[in-house]
Amino acid sequence: MGGEPLRRRVWGQRPGQPGGSPPIPPERRLAVELVLQARGLRITDEIREAALEKIGKLEKLHPSILRVEVEIIAERNPRLTGTKRVEALLHAPRKRFRAHAEEREVKRALDRVADRLGRQLREHRNKGRRRAVRGSNRLRSAGTRGAISS
Repeated sequence: MGGEPLRRRVWGQRPGQPGGSPPIPPERRLAVELVLQARGLRITDEIREAALEKIGKLEKLHPSILRVEVEIIAERNPRLTGTKRVEALLHAPRKRFRAHAEEREVKRALDRVADRLGRQLREHRNKGRRRAVRGSNRLRSAGTRGAISS
């Protein structure tokens, strides 16, 4: 009986595969299509990196995210001078999630938008789990089946 000694199985690893799952290449950091748009300001590399970081965290919550559209708007209203508005639309299969935030700094607004989208994703995931669990612990009596069919 040669071969490799038995090891603990890693999630997602098929039996008999040596070593586990292959490492993710660095160029594939984000599988989600990210669309950044700006009105009244330029999107810098710093803003782009911050958006990639925040949206990457959302991908862990809902792996089937298809596309995220982020729009950064510099407010022109004199009373709101310096305020940046960030609006995001997240596309998942059969579902859309929206969030917006207003801050003086774009990074803080991105952070608030990511938090709000994350909360929506968690609630959506838990809603499905609650529905699955809700009907699983009910007892069915034998008397009700006969009453329905007659």
